[in-house]
Amino acid sequence: MPTKQWFSRRGKVLFNRKKTLVSRSFSDQYPVLFIKANMPSRGAAVIAAMLVVAIAASLAALVFERQQLAVRSIENRMDASQIRWIERAASDWARLVLRLDARTTTMDHLGEPWAMSIQQTELDPTVYGGARAGTKDAKAVLSGQIQDAQARFNLRNLLQTLDQGQSDRSSQAGQLSALDLQALRKLLAAIGLDASYAEVIAAYALSPGFGRAADLLLVPGIDQTIYERMERYMIVLPQRSAININTASAELLHAYLSGLDLASAQVLVKRREEQAFSDLSALRSRLSMAEELPAARFTVLSRYFFMEGVIGYGRVSSRARILYDRNPQSTSDGEVVSVVWRETL
Repeated sequence: MPTKQWFSRRGKVLFNRKKTLVSRSFSDQYPVLFIKANMPSRGAAVIAAMLVVAIAASLAALVFERQQLAVRSIENRMDASQIRWIERAASDWARLVLRLDARTTTMDHLGEPWAMSIQQTELDPTVYGGARAGTKDAKAVLSGQIQDAQARFNLRNLLQTLDQGQSDRSSQAGQLSALDLQALRKLLAAIGLDASYAEVIAAYALSPGFGRAADLLLVPGIDQTIYERMERYMIVLPQRSAININTASAELLHAYLSGLDLASAQVLVKRREEQAFSDLSALRSRLSMAEELPAARFTVLSRYFFMEGVIGYGRVSSRARILYDRNPQSTSDGEVVSVVWRETL
């Protein structure tokens, strides 16, 4: 008769018929301790798996975010490129307007088509559709205005220039124009600033000299707040220029006309809106005091204009100012309107 044996739950023989120990593992001896000993290792494995999944998800999200940023960066660069093309088209339009104006009039005033302000306008897709790029379904908007550059105080006028045919170049080189310096003092006082700034501005005009109106920020004592008040009345042109009596502000007319106080200048500008001055004699007839109006300092026909505008396309916008020189020299094609400089504002 075979020997009767007892088996554990795992099928191992524990005792034979004679109650003698045959085989017994540690887990069979202490089943509860064995289960508890394996619980920490199983929990650590689950935690490790969760950490791996979390890290993988974080890396995937980071890669996706960087990819989105790269795509947006490319779109923004393409939008900026599209803005440059739109700006070029707007500049060509401004040149055409100024060229046509020169053919149809002998004076420039604020009632002419070139002086009309363009409010924020959405451009027709046909204007930029041929070179569409950047943000999908982006719309182009434009606002701006052509302005008479000779309606502002030209900082270049602070320096004297040689008269035509003068041989002694050293006599006037590096000299200040006393009349224009006095006009600058009156202008600063009229706009509520200290007239003493005129001397430091004149010193900077001598050396190193002004290239743009923004160089006023480099003049000692002029901060951003003061500059913003000056900038509306000043500009730097390639050469000395006369002020246009039909477009100049009341403050500038007061600065250059010795017998005209600021209140009278404001009345004169108000009446000018009804009828522009056809020539210098028309202005002289409206002045209470006899005033010399030399053609070198006063005019009714301007040569320099600038266009200032804002162009938006997609997520990008640009504000710029472009100076034009409408050269009065006639050619076979008529008046020549060229770009002198462009600056981003």
